[in-house]
Formats: sequence, C-alpha cells, structure tokens
Amino acid sequence: MKISKVGMPKACISCQNFTCKGFAINSDSKKAKYGSCSKLNKGVYAVEVCSNYKQEPDAELAA
Repeated sequence: MKISKVGMPKACISCQNFTCKGFAINSDSKKAKYGSCSKLNKGVYAVEVCSNYKQEPDAELAA
C-alpha cells in the first residue's frame, strides 16, 4: 500500500523531535500550536525551527 506524504513547512510541526501538547497564546496574542522538543528538552511553538530539525518520514516540505 502506498502512503501519500503530507505537505508541511520546515518547522517543529514536521520534526520527529516535536510532540504537540495543545495550544498556547503566542507573542502576537494569537492561538498557536505548542508542544515539547525532546532534543532541546523545552517547550516550543510548532512554527519554530532550529539546527536539530529532523524531518518526519511522511512529511513533504512545502516550498
């Protein structure tokens, strides 16, 4: 069975180290996905990206 890849941005949301915990209010006072990074051992927003980024195998990075 062939599994389609999901288009995602190069950010925490598509990183293998990210675990989504829910939503939080970001610096713009907007609701944003929030979770934890197992590599950095800290809380991060889903739109962040760092040098420890490791792409999910079923994610296709959007340009």
